[in-house]
Amino acid sequence: MAVRYRPMRPNDAKECVEIVAAHPFMGPRYGSGTTDLRTVWLSLLGREAFRAVVFEDGEDTQVRIMGVGVSAFVSHDFLLELKTPPFLPVRHLHALVRHLRHQRREHRFQ
Repeated sequence: MAVRYRPMRPNDAKECVEIVAAHPFMGPRYGSGTTDLRTVWLSLLGREAFRAVVFEDGEDTQVRIMGVGVSAFVSHDFLLELKTPPFLPVRHLHALVRHLRHQRREHRFQ
């Protein structure tokens, strides 16, 4: 197995959502909210505060995505919003999109 990583591309999002949905811990945590992951990731790709990578097995002639990793830099106010009940992963995803869109608008006007 030759594991390598690269930035997530838009055409990776569907397969990456399937990986999260099938994961024994993350799948049940997101539940039906995994259907929103693709839209959220696609809306965040390319933003400075968001990073997403895919991990691939490139040993065979056909490259296979094995995993996905995402991270985002957020403000203190956003973190407080996440810590306010109800604690729903889907709510967190949508809040992240709102936050990053707001940050992008502020940055554009400065």
